[in-house]
Amino acid sequence: MARGEAAAEEASDREDQGIVVEAPLYRRRTRGWEISREPIVAPPAPAPRPLAVARMLAMAHEIVRLIDEGAFVDQADAACALGFTRARMSQIIDLTLLAPAIQEEILFAEVGAGRDPVTERGLRRVAATRLWAEQPRPTPSRRSILDARGPEDRVA
Repeated sequence: MARGEAAAEEASDREDQGIVVEAPLYRRRTRGWEISREPIVAPPAPAPRPLAVARMLAMAHEIVRLIDEGAFVDQADAACALGFTRARMSQIIDLTLLAPAIQEEILFAEVGAGRDPVTERGLRRVAATRLWAEQPRPTPSRRSILDARGPEDRVA
């Protein structure tokens, strides 16, 4: 084979293989695959937010303050004005029966994304214990009352 024929044959082999590009590529699964030359940056972590039950506890204290100041005659009047049932208003107001240490921990707790570590339903059982001394306290194994979740509050 002549030198020209060998070069032509080699060129045709390269055409069959396609073009080779050497560059870093990054991929991310979306609806299909997204390929980019730039590294794909993960979205930032969500900003910490207060517990949902902390907002309810703050609202309960505000309702009690308004009743004490005479803006509402009683809980039933507050429930009617705010669009709650009387039973729901009792549940909200009962959050003020929690021990001050527990209330403080709830009000200052912050969580990221996902489920809250403590629910109002779980706190209702704690608030039903009228004596603060008998309400759960942090222990060495459970540094926070927020770690104490009932069986129905756990994720299965």
